[in-house]
Amino acid sequence: MAVAWALSLFPLPALGQGGSPSADSLPTQLQQEFLGAAPPQHATVLQTSSSVPQGPTAMPATTNITPLPQTNSPNSNLASEQPSKRPLSSDSQVKSLEECEVIAKIDGQLVQACEVLWQVKMVMDKNRNRIPPGQEEEVHRTLMQQQIASMVDTKILYADFLRNVPAQNLDAIQDKLKVPFREEQLPRLIKQFDATDAEDLQLKLVALGTSLNDLQQAFLEQSIAHEWMRASLEFNNEVTHDEMLAYYREHLAEYEYPNQVRWEELMVRRKRYKSRKKAIIAICAMGNQAYQAAVEGKVTGPIFTEIAKAKSHGWTAKKGGFHDWTTQGALKTTSIDQALFTLQVGQLSNLIETPIGFHIVRVLEHKPAGRQSFREVQADIVKAIQQDRYRNTIDNHLEKLRRNARIWTVYTGVTSHEMLARSPDEPPRR
Repeated sequence: MAVAWALSLFPLPALGQGGSPSADSLPTQLQQEFLGAAPPQHATVLQTSSSVPQGPTAMPATTNITPLPQTNSPNSNLASEQPSKRPLSSDSQVKSLEECEVIAKIDGQLVQACEVLWQVKMVMDKNRNRIPPGQEEEVHRTLMQQQIASMVDTKILYADFLRNVPAQNLDAIQDKLKVPFREEQLPRLIKQFDATDAEDLQLKLVALGTSLNDLQQAFLEQSIAHEWMRASLEFNNEVTHDEMLAYYREHLAEYEYPNQVRWEELMVRRKRYKSRKKAIIAICAMGNQAYQAAVEGKVTGPIFTEIAKAKSHGWTAKKGGFHDWTTQGALKTTSIDQALFTLQVGQLSNLIETPIGFHIVRVLEHKPAGRQSFREVQADIVKAIQQDRYRNTIDNHLEKLRRNARIWTVYTGVTSHEMLARSPDEPPRR
């Protein structure tokens, strides 16, 4: 029985994760094994993979690398294609040969085992007691394939970027992106890994088989991939009145709102008084004080504020007993719910007894159930239509790139993202 594991998100831009080491920095043996054979043929259409899984385990010693197939197809000249040049960081060079094995090639971008093993290790360690006995290797393999699949979109976009942007511009672009990594991503990583500072984080990452340099490179590639995709897209921003009206009619349920009230409360807890009678005397005193404020002319707006802060025991007492918009039927205490949707605005309720004490409530605003008019939501509809168009444009753009993508992994040989991402026991799509 195959086991599918959901991977949690890593706090880096969505599209995928990982670096793309240079062939020149790989051990000679691996260069010969990987680059000496013909690369894979074009892959079939793939699915979007925008999540960034998290988790890691050491690569099994018995893992066999599927050799790249020899081919006489029109794509056989791909053998001369060189992967992008990115030297390994100094701390990556001390990793074992097994960790540095090439496990995938996506449009010329190499993926090493060390880029994903640490994430798979985290997931497996966290779910160790959920993995059925004897299925560790199967789960490990599934997670590794899912990790590689999650990198496809980033890799093909990054490769497309490298093909179209002058190489001399790359260093300047990466230098600019290092600033948001230091200022935004690094604090998130420190918090996520429960580290005291960047140095402590580096030690924790090295223990897992990765490093800050590796994560920074992953962030740079993801950011560049996102920006390159945005720069490559064109879509129609103009939205006509007929399109807005059609959208409104198709989404009427989204613009409906329920019966709601804003209200304030005075409350005493029965357990704080020696007797029920004394609790009633206390709540009545507060009610009389509030009633006097209303008689003096403050019929609308809050009148419980100061009383609640000084004497009430309700959970919003520190906020003056104020409760924001509350939907009819949402309160667990039905007697309070019924009172709120029976009272007129500004009217004090009678004394309400509940299992925990006594309450007096007053409605500040009442918004009956209804639907927002077309005029009220026109601006939101324009944004929604534009976002839908943008998402469709992105999907079409990625599908086109995936259709021509060349993907090979040690687990599958030449493959497609659809085959790579699906569960082992999931039937192929037709």
